[in-house]
Amino acid sequence: MIPLFFIGMIIRGVIWLNEHIMVNYVSDISINGSSVVYQDNPEDYVANPHVDFHVSVDEKSFYQIEFKFKGPKKKDWIYKWSYPEGATDKQILQFGVPKSMFEPYYPVDSVLKRREAQMKQGLFFQAGRYLKPDLVKMSNFYRPYLEPVNKWINNSLTEGDTRRDKIEFIMKFCQDIPYGVPPKYFNGRYIGGVFPPPQVFINMFGDCDSKAVIFCAAASYLGNTDLILLFETGHVLPAVKGIAKPYDNYYTYKNEKYIMADTAGPGRNPFGMVTNPYQKIVEVREVVFQ
Repeated sequence: MIPLFFIGMIIRGVIWLNEHIMVNYVSDISINGSSVVYQDNPEDYVANPHVDFHVSVDEKSFYQIEFKFKGPKKKDWIYKWSYPEGATDKQILQFGVPKSMFEPYYPVDSVLKRREAQMKQGLFFQAGRYLKPDLVKMSNFYRPYLEPVNKWINNSLTEGDTRRDKIEFIMKFCQDIPYGVPPKYFNGRYIGGVFPPPQVFINMFGDCDSKAVIFCAAASYLGNTDLILLFETGHVLPAVKGIAKPYDNYYTYKNEKYIMADTAGPGRNPFGMVTNPYQKIVEVREVVFQ
């Protein structure tokens, strides 16, 4: 039996390592003070030990992103891609709603129309008394940011890889993005604890919601892919319509089976495997790309 003193030392060591990685990463970005960078240590941050990443801005004002992760069969991959800094920052900062949305208001037509326009612009929607990030609209709006990743994945696959293999590859890419919970508020706007895909890549961390959007946007490039988002209390995961294997976890929606893809990480569950034995789905949303 390992003494409690040594267990405590191990836990503190892991926490220090993750914080050390995040602090040194942020200080190494050197992106001219861009406001899309989250400067604090993310809540619940953890990175798999095999993961490595680097983000910088070049002399032409392009984000240069490099990400090392393990694909299926634990093979190491290094992907590199870029985004124009100005346009990317603008679209990142479009996400979210003003803090004033939570202040008392008179429900007259002009006010309601303005609130509706602010939610639409910020990719939010109202569910009863709550304002929530619209993960479906986010998947559509930020889909182009997954195009370079899709090209890398296609180049990484072989002729013998099946559609399921492609889905597994996208999952591993998402799962190995370091896990961390984005803040509720960012740059003076309410973002509900979700980062849009390009902000995930620039800061190189995201939670289950953020990674679910990345997965859906990337999986859309497979073509003829039917997706849903499954919401539990405090968790969300995508699911893909398909023929379930005997031990696959799936959800039946409109008489069709949707195989679960738990992309949150840092665990690397395979397609169709969910480790939560007490899973209770409280909401389902179809992901339709327009």
